[in-house]
Amino acid sequence: MNITYYLIGVLTGFSLSTFFIGKELYKYYNKYKVQQKQLDRILKLNDKIKEIHNFEINESISLSRNKRRKNYQAWNELTIPDNINKELATHT
Repeated sequence: MNITYYLIGVLTGFSLSTFFIGKELYKYYNKYKVQQKQLDRILKLNDKIKEIHNFEINESISLSRNKRRKNYQAWNELTIPDNINKELATHT
């Protein structure tokens, strides 16, 4: 009879221990899952910010190239026409 009570006690203790350990592991799993979702959201947001930043940099580079191109075109339009160059060459 004593052995029966002993085995019942061991089985009950093992069951309770397993229950509480499982409960703590489940809490840890939920906490980890929530943190992982938050981390994924932050990483997505970070990627979007990088894309916007890179777009702004590329846009500013292309704008500066266009500005330089327009300045070059304007400078070419301001150069002295050929007939004036010939007149200046004959006077010297």
